[in-house]
Amino acid sequence: MMIYVPFIYFLSLAIIIIKKRGLDVSAYISLLYALTSFFSILYYNNGAPELYKDACSFFPTLIYCTLISLSILPVYKFNTTGLQRIVLPNTIAIKSLAYLYFVIFIVLLVAYRDDFVYILSFGDFAELRGDGVDDKYVFTQYGGVVGLVISLFSILASMSYIMIPVSFMLILSKNRWYLSVMALIGSLSAILIGVLGIDRSKSLYWVLILGLSIVVFWRNMSMRARKMVLVLSAIMLVGVLGYFASVTTDRFEDSDMGVEGGVVSYAGQPFINFCYFWENFDNGESFSTRYLFPIINYFILGEYQGSNALQQEMTMRTGIESGVFYSFLGNFILDNNQKGPFIYMLLYLLQFAICVMFVRRRQVSLFWFFYFLFLAIVPTCGIISYVYTSTTMKLSAWAIMIFVAMTYLQKK
Repeated sequence: MMIYVPFIYFLSLAIIIIKKRGLDVSAYISLLYALTSFFSILYYNNGAPELYKDACSFFPTLIYCTLISLSILPVYKFNTTGLQRIVLPNTIAIKSLAYLYFVIFIVLLVAYRDDFVYILSFGDFAELRGDGVDDKYVFTQYGGVVGLVISLFSILASMSYIMIPVSFMLILSKNRWYLSVMALIGSLSAILIGVLGIDRSKSLYWVLILGLSIVVFWRNMSMRARKMVLVLSAIMLVGVLGYFASVTTDRFEDSDMGVEGGVVSYAGQPFINFCYFWENFDNGESFSTRYLFPIINYFILGEYQGSNALQQEMTMRTGIESGVFYSFLGNFILDNNQKGPFIYMLLYLLQFAICVMFVRRRQVSLFWFFYFLFLAIVPTCGIISYVYTSTTMKLSAWAIMIFVAMTYLQKK
């Protein structure tokens, strides 16, 4: 049965890479897909709809494994285990980001303090999420300059995950310890935005990128630095996973599948849904760039109003529930049918090829290292969905890259 193939394949791939190089980022990503593929087996045998199970045939399985492998290949070529140094023109860039995102975290926490108290004390996240969808609960509103600042901070907060590797860089560059703590606290800003929307995915992304960052930097850390990273990460993981568990429990405890079945469904549906969409989905369009270039389609062409709106539109148009998880490849089926994943993969590989060109003598500049991270996040978080369907995440990523580039220009 084809349902077992991805698990066997990605686990074997991870073992081969680990034997050759140790645990690098490509092995880490392979293990993530092995894990979700294992949950796919559980979901397939315990609750997956028959129509979806029938779609797990040879060809979509081959496409899935091949394209995921292609997304891992340039990460392997980048070779984080062989990377010995990230070249900084100075530490102003990462220090400034640490201060900025710490301020963003504090401002959002204070600005929406009443909302956070209400949400976290409500007692039923599932009911509250329903209220939010029906617009029965309105979050605190701000106008004028204050509203503008909070809106800008909310956009930047959507990519606060980048502060996790920044925190580790600050530890390695032997800056004052509190800067690393500030950076790691700042990385939680995206989760604050997620709490306002009763969204679990942002918490999961934080955990996945934390794992990615640990794998990248672990070899170059001293024993003292490793202890500091583990302690700080463990403290924050307790809170993040606690929130994730609470939302998951409220979401599924009254459903037929129960909490355990809900977790299996959440983690196991991407591969099965990908196969189903590959075999059955057709949005009736010849070509679209909404997921490829969300900023252009949102601000200039006016053809994109966000991922949720697009999913609802496709559900109504095709009769297939599109607000599900289907890995990052499935997002591009939604936008461009079967050709979508191939179009995106070509662009992804082209961007990575440019990035790999700038690794010299096992050294990489901060700019190209950030570029690598923003690309590596795609398959890492892509076990669930494509992270850059959000215009705010795209804008935030671009803003960070422009800021880092400016520090290099000033240095020159």
